[in-house]
Amino acid sequence: MRCQAPVRPVARHPCAPRLIDRTPDFVFTAAGPVHVLRDLGYLAFTYGMPQQPPASIGYDVAQVRDGRIAVLYTLLNGFTDRE
Repeated sequence: MRCQAPVRPVARHPCAPRLIDRTPDFVFTAAGPVHVLRDLGYLAFTYGMPQQPPASIGYDVAQVRDGRIAVLYTLLNGFTDRE
C-alpha cells in the first residue's frame, strides 16, 4: 500500500465537522502499525487530549485501487460523551 498526498475527501459524515469543532484540542494518534492484507489496510488510533487517556479509540480502514485509496471508513468506539 502506498500513500500519496494530498488526500482529498470524497465524502464526509455530517457529524465529522461537529466532532472536530467540539474537540479542537484533541489529536489523532496512531495506536500501532498499519496492517495490510491484499487491497485493504487498517490503522488503529486514539482520539483525545495529548498525554492523557484517550476519549475514544477507532480504526481507519482503507481499500486501495490502482495505487490510490478508493474507499475509506473511520470507525469510532468508546466516546464517554454521547449526545
